[in-house]
Amino acid sequence: MGRGRPPGRPDNPYKKRTRTETDAKKDARLEKMAQTRREKGAKKKAAADAKKAAAELQARADKERAKNNFFLPQNSNASLRENVQVQAGSVVDTVQADSIVQLQQNVQDEEMSQTATSTTVEVTVEGEFIVDNDDEDGASDVIGEEDDYNSKDEGVQQDYIKAVQMRIRDEVSKNHPTTDTWLLNIAKKNGWWIPKEYASWIAKKLNLSRSYSAYYRDVYIWLPDIRWNDVDCMPCCPTCKCNQQVSNMGFHANHFGRLIVGLTETYYVITRRYRCYSCMRKSNDLSLTLDEVCAQVDGVSAERTVDKIQYNFMGWDERILPLYPLGRGSEFPAVLTWRAGVDKKVVAMMRPLFDKGFKPESMANMLMELHTLEFTKKCIRHEYEIKGKRNQAAFGLLASATKDELLGDFADKKKYNGVLPTGKYLEHVYIKQGESIRHHLYREVKKRDADVLMIDVSYKEAKALCQYKGKPVFKGLVTAMNQYGEVRLQFHVYTDSHEQMLSALQAFEKTRTTMGFSGVSHVAHGNAEINRVVSAMREEIKGDAVGLDAEWNRILNAQGIQIGRGHIKWIQIAYLNHDDKIRVLLSCVGDLKELPTMLKDFLCDTEFRFAGNQVSGDLKYIGSDFGVEEIKSTVQKTRENVVNLGKFAQVRDVVPSSSVSLRQLCELTLGCTIDKSLQTSTWTKDLPDDQKRYIAVDAAVSLEVFEKLDKLTDVSARLSEIDAKEGAVVDVVPPNGSCASLATRSATGTIVGTRHYVRPVGYSILGKRSATVGKRMYVVKVDHIHAPGLVVPRYRYKNSKTPVTLANLGANEILLPIEMLVSHIQREDPPIVERVGGITAPSLGTEVTSTRRSERGSVPRVRNPIDGYETEEEEEIVVDEEFDTEWEALEAKIDEAMKDLTTEDI
Repeated sequence: MGRGRPPGRPDNPYKKRTRTETDAKKDARLEKMAQTRREKGAKKKAAADAKKAAAELQARADKERAKNNFFLPQNSNASLRENVQVQAGSVVDTVQADSIVQLQQNVQDEEMSQTATSTTVEVTVEGEFIVDNDDEDGASDVIGEEDDYNSKDEGVQQDYIKAVQMRIRDEVSKNHPTTDTWLLNIAKKNGWWIPKEYASWIAKKLNLSRSYSAYYRDVYIWLPDIRWNDVDCMPCCPTCKCNQQVSNMGFHANHFGRLIVGLTETYYVITRRYRCYSCMRKSNDLSLTLDEVCAQVDGVSAERTVDKIQYNFMGWDERILPLYPLGRGSEFPAVLTWRAGVDKKVVAMMRPLFDKGFKPESMANMLMELHTLEFTKKCIRHEYEIKGKRNQAAFGLLASATKDELLGDFADKKKYNGVLPTGKYLEHVYIKQGESIRHHLYREVKKRDADVLMIDVSYKEAKALCQYKGKPVFKGLVTAMNQYGEVRLQFHVYTDSHEQMLSALQAFEKTRTTMGFSGVSHVAHGNAEINRVVSAMREEIKGDAVGLDAEWNRILNAQGIQIGRGHIKWIQIAYLNHDDKIRVLLSCVGDLKELPTMLKDFLCDTEFRFAGNQVSGDLKYIGSDFGVEEIKSTVQKTRENVVNLGKFAQVRDVVPSSSVSLRQLCELTLGCTIDKSLQTSTWTKDLPDDQKRYIAVDAAVSLEVFEKLDKLTDVSARLSEIDAKEGAVVDVVPPNGSCASLATRSATGTIVGTRHYVRPVGYSILGKRSATVGKRMYVVKVDHIHAPGLVVPRYRYKNSKTPVTLANLGANEILLPIEMLVSHIQREDPPIVERVGGITAPSLGTEVTSTRRSERGSVPRVRNPIDGYETEEEEEIVVDEEFDTEWEALEAKIDEAMKDLTTEDI
């Protein structure tokens, strides 16, 4: 039986097969793929042709815009800079990467000026290029601890702001009747502010539950196209800087108002979104082109950095505020950050405060104090309102007292919602504001004239600025200021060579010629003029004494009472030259932060004596205002070369107290009067001749008074051991106390040469009856007594601890320490007791009666310092035992003879 044909097999296997329906679909699919390839090739060619034209148009547009637009940065993007790396396994396909770069750049044309922000996008064959249309981008704020302060959270303020924004949205809608715009009318009548005083009524109108008035805030409406009703006031696109194809996009559906930090409390700003359709079309074309390129790169991923095209934006965008016509963008009240903002009044305070050393943390503390103070006032007002309601209910004026609660915590988001900025956040706002007006400031600097250029070099800044392998790149920062203290030139140098300053000075000269300014008459390097004059003064000074004075402005309150002082404006130095003429150096230092080197070294020099009325205070203020550490680290009153004229005159017995004016010292020592009518005048950089003469006379008179007083004897100086010779006339003074008591002469006497001293009858010296004169102890024969109540150290009554005074001892020889002796000075004042002989000394061996004690108690007492003397000095007093025995026998006989005598007989 033969083999048969398999079932279903054709008779002829080589016969052509008929086409089925599946084959037709396959052919159609292949044809469509071929057509797609042809279209992509055409688009690729068109993209390459558009690239060159876009680059040329962009370059021309950037050049023209940089020339005309004052507020735009000078470096606009001429082309999109990309860094593309395409990998397939381990092979880098650079050809396909280049095609992506070229197709990316074909969307730029002459209408594009610059792009917004940079972002990193990952592109894959399955992915899609997405443009972020949200305007809420940028660096995060650093207010407090939270990240967001919009109205997503529930609370009184959030609900109120949301309702207000939705009502404004309805009223500005085209379909809304114009007769029902009551909230917009309130804003128009109040300068486009919705005051918090209307909040309770508005909340009721908007069907919100009414809360305490302290919970609500002011709301500012920023709708420039409606406010000025002008086509030109339609916001410009921040990308193309044009408003021809800009239209409003309505309000945010999930973001209600922007929180702004004011001086005493916060408020909110409301605006709407806008769209530039021209930039949107370009962004869509870019997205479509990238999709096509990604479809060609099968299985390959590309990561690159591109510049995002932004076509949706907010009306308060900081890039478009300067573009509003007639400067209307300046009426926006705040400087915005990512999710919050700061009122312009607070920002305006930062520059003057920070320039004077006020730190951002200190300003944050100041705002905290003001905000919490406002909150405290509202709490007190709220409590008084509650009390008023209860009183009305008690008198039947109200049906019943409502159950009111307190305002709660300051930071409660659902109620008061107090927000405080940190120092870091305020610093961020300050830098942001400075960057926004940097180019304006650069041009303003060129408008400043300079008749005088003061050039100085700072080396500290350059050391910390930039380093390469541990070494600084720059040598120093050169700063040149004009006569008004304004910075006119500033640049870095690599070495100390003056040739590096040539290009900057040539640029300044070109600007000066263009502006039509007059030429520079004087150039000083590092306050060279003051340094030169001080150096010449050192060579010309005769002697070591100079008169020093300083002038500053007083700070007065509303009542005219001085509450502080300003920065030192002038420093005056008077000196005597070799021709015996007084010359005065006037130094204007009000605009300087540091003293010139030569002047600072002169004020710290210990070889010169600085004289003036309260000159130690002047030096203290100089050290504080100019940061002179050598002066700040030393108490000026303790410096031996600092002479306060009041104290100097007191110890020379010219005045009874050191609290004396320079005018009084001049009258007492020089016999003339000086004019002090300009003492409280205002001190500026440019002084008239009468003010210059006034401050020069003050310094010169201080020097003359010092020279006059220096010739007088210092009554507080004690006698030296060299001058304590036999026969020397001395004055007896108190050993310690105030300057007035130290300068008071208590008695006058003569030093005698007796080596062996015998105490007067009836007295003892710390229990001893005789002593030998030794070191620092001298026997003085008293001639005149001027202060009978002065207590004589070491002397005691026999068998008693009662101290003895000069009046008790009378005209006797007294053993005194050298600390109580001074050289005798002839004076015109008569002594209180002309002769010691006129005073009757008490009888031998008799103690003072109660009457004498009463009299002694009425005179001033002086502390006995001898008890605290060193042991070495006490050992100089030796006892003669044999003489003591005879003296005791004599005293016993005298006591026996006086038994029958009464006190009256004595």
